[in-house]
Amino acid sequence: MSIKDQLLNKKLLKKWWFWVIVIILVATASVASGGKSKTDNDSNQTQSTVTSTATQQEAVTYTITGETLGEYGKEVTLNKDSDMPDKNFLYKLPAGSYKVTTASEKIANFFIVKDEIGTEAGNSEYPEILNNVGEGYFLTTGDNDLNGKAKKDVIITLGADESIQIVGTQTLILVKQ
Repeated sequence: MSIKDQLLNKKLLKKWWFWVIVIILVATASVASGGKSKTDNDSNQTQSTVTSTATQQEAVTYTITGETLGEYGKEVTLNKDSDMPDKNFLYKLPAGSYKVTTASEKIANFFIVKDEIGTEAGNSEYPEILNNVGEGYFLTTGDNDLNGKAKKDVIITLGADESIQIVGTQTLILVKQ
């Protein structure tokens, strides 16, 4: 072997040791940092963001049935000192927008009312009333649509000072939007 070949082998040997040392240092740094590379961290952050977004998008559903108190109901009696007291059930849900459907086979009728008892001017015998917010709603699950008045679903907005009054014993399903 010539001197030139011997020098070339020494250079290659030095370069080889250099790369072995670099690999050992990188592996040691990786183990010291918990074994996570930037790609692993990015992947975990993306997975966390997706999980957080999925949790935020979960729909909150409320089921309420007329003439039962349940978790959200309260009983209000109008004109209780008269000969015809009027018992009503109101359902207080968090303020917001809801998509409302019914689980009842019969047509369901409900109103949004203020959380205060109003008075009807000129009616001294039965003056207490519930103040409706807008018109009533009719919901159906079947083909009977009350000549176009009953819908399969409606979107409502419930204010902080408002409740739902169901006429009868029908069941409503409200999905917060």
